[in-house]
Amino acid sequence: MFSSRLLAVCVFALVLTGSAHARPAPGPDGLKAFLLRADEPVKHEFNRTPSFAWAPVRGALRYELELATSKTFTESSIVWSNTNDELVVEAPAEAGAGAAAATTETAAQRLKKLYANLRSPAVSIDVALPWITGSPYALYAHVRAITKAGPTS
Repeated sequence: MFSSRLLAVCVFALVLTGSAHARPAPGPDGLKAFLLRADEPVKHEFNRTPSFAWAPVRGALRYELELATSKTFTESSIVWSNTNDELVVEAPAEAGAGAAAATTETAAQRLKKLYANLRSPAVSIDVALPWITGSPYALYAHVRAITKAGPTS
């Protein structure tokens, strides 16, 4: 009788542990736009393309940020995005031919790698956005972290 009760407790504990791992990790909080410093007071209007910052997520390998003209983030409304399916990891450059190849990499290629591997909880995007208006906003932003367990909400 004791062993069956112990078994039931162990199975219940495994079910609880498994369900805890199945839940996605909470996404980054505090996403805000700013012009000069991340600690500026919150603003909703900018005369040029702002930078973005958010609270870091523990265990994040990288972050994905998107800007869109609609809060539904449909494919046709996305203005800027660094989302992709894989984490791109650079191989260490070898002396000789590898070093020569690294020097021929263009600035655009280096930026693409930087944004694909966005590892800090802040980004200054490389797009000059036109002056646009919308109701209530002209642009919407959202961010998520990519962890070993997968993407956050």
